[in-house]
Amino acid sequence: MAAHEDRFKEETEKVFKWRSALSQVAKLKGWEWHPETRYEYELIHEIVKAVASKLQREHLYIGEHVIGHQSRIEEGSSNIEGIMLDPPEEEEIEWSGTAFKKMKNLRILIIRKTQFSVAPKYLPNSLKLLEWTHYPSQSLPEGFSPRNIVVLNLRHSCLPLEKTLQICKHLTYLNFSSCKFLTHVPDMSGVACLRELKLNGCDNLIKIHESVGFLKQLIALDASNCQGLISFLPKMWLPSLTSLSLENCQRLEHLPEIVGEMKNSRLINLRGSAIKVLPQSISYLIGLERLVLNQCTSLRDIPFSFFTLPNITNLFLVDTKSCQIRDSFRSFQGSDLAATSSSNLRVLRFQRGGLSDEDLHVIFKCFPKLEILHIEGNDFVTLLPACIKESVSLRILYLDKCMKLQEIPELPSSVEAVYAQDCPLNSETTSMLWSQVRKEVNGLEIVMRETEIPDWFDYRCEGNMMSFWSRQKFPAFAVAFVFKKGQNLRGVAASECGAYVYRKETNMDDLRFQHPPIHLGKDKLKMLNHLYSMTTTLVLCDDLMMSPAFEHHCIDGIISLQMPT
Repeated sequence: MAAHEDRFKEETEKVFKWRSALSQVAKLKGWEWHPETRYEYELIHEIVKAVASKLQREHLYIGEHVIGHQSRIEEGSSNIEGIMLDPPEEEEIEWSGTAFKKMKNLRILIIRKTQFSVAPKYLPNSLKLLEWTHYPSQSLPEGFSPRNIVVLNLRHSCLPLEKTLQICKHLTYLNFSSCKFLTHVPDMSGVACLRELKLNGCDNLIKIHESVGFLKQLIALDASNCQGLISFLPKMWLPSLTSLSLENCQRLEHLPEIVGEMKNSRLINLRGSAIKVLPQSISYLIGLERLVLNQCTSLRDIPFSFFTLPNITNLFLVDTKSCQIRDSFRSFQGSDLAATSSSNLRVLRFQRGGLSDEDLHVIFKCFPKLEILHIEGNDFVTLLPACIKESVSLRILYLDKCMKLQEIPELPSSVEAVYAQDCPLNSETTSMLWSQVRKEVNGLEIVMRETEIPDWFDYRCEGNMMSFWSRQKFPAFAVAFVFKKGQNLRGVAASECGAYVYRKETNMDDLRFQHPPIHLGKDKLKMLNHLYSMTTTLVLCDDLMMSPAFEHHCIDGIISLQMPT
């Protein structure tokens, strides 16, 4: 209570209510409490001790040690409504399996990290929440008929899904993830209230019953890493669905036909699956925002209907080297549909996709609203298409490891960052990029390899320390670093207005970033640490008042920025 009073000392009314409530509770059943005679914790300890002493219970033993109150099951008590076993480490319990028999009103049973010697011979039908990780049997107790159950979580168990689920009219959450004995999902039409179904990691799951495709209240369906799954659903209409994951289903070749509009869909993850085609009915996924097709090496086509989805903003095609996919882009770009519709795609990830110069031209035409484009590791010959200048929404461009790329045209003014590590850019291109850095008012971040510090920098020096003086306000400035081969970068800082870090080294393994040890007081400094690039950006406010000395430790030396008070 004293700690609460100190924490909420400004809220005297709240503290008064707490102390008043504690006094009232203390006076129930003969308990008395006066703050001048004893502490609150002493009173609470006495109450808990008295209540615990009156519990009649059958102890569960772990070896020779009795576990705590939460895992003691009271003999003959019908008053217990909830039990939770969650020890800090895995435990083993010897028991007869009958301890739950007299608990007629048990509603919540949660068992984690606990191995029982035998399976339960009885479970109360009053249960509304049953969570039992590693359930120790291939069947539920005979007579167990939980008609009012809402949450059933039996992950990592050896149970199959039973037809008795049909009686669970109120079930909203079902988790059978990592159940190695699960081969089929039965008819689920009787579980109309189901909102979340988790089947991920069921290696031997082969088929999911078609009724799952018509659960109108289902919000999330996760069947990822079901490596044996062959038959998903023939048809699907899940109007409440927001998320569907079939990631790493390596034998699943077909998606269901979508037979009605699904306005709430947000994410479909097919990464690493064997999907060959996307259905034309994908156009019914009105709400779809993100489609993940990374490593879908069997994918042959993206239908025209995908390009017209009104809310799609993210398309991921990483490591999907299929000329048919690239042909899909070309076909759409040359179609009548492209002339009358415009894709809203904002983020495209097409790393290591075998893209050519012509493919890039098509991408910029198909997706005029692109803001972030990942095309690292592709085969552009010498020149990014000039149409990039027409991409007025483009903000960030990733070109790392495009080993043939030598030339980049002038970028649209919307671009904030370009990453071109391990690209053999010619001197004209690097000069042009530096020129854009210099004239850019809002700041432009560029990372490229083996560049020299431009001539327009006012001051140059060698060594591990530089200093300059300033007036009271810290100025906007640009700093460039060139590191010799083999030097390990740790905690390099730069100004948002144009501080850029480079090194003459193509091997990224040595690159490590940490927050620089800068201390200027609370709310005086922001740090933006870009772990994926060669730049750590230091954001300084225009009106920042500096302390007498400002030091930044870099590599094995110090860059010191000093100024008078």
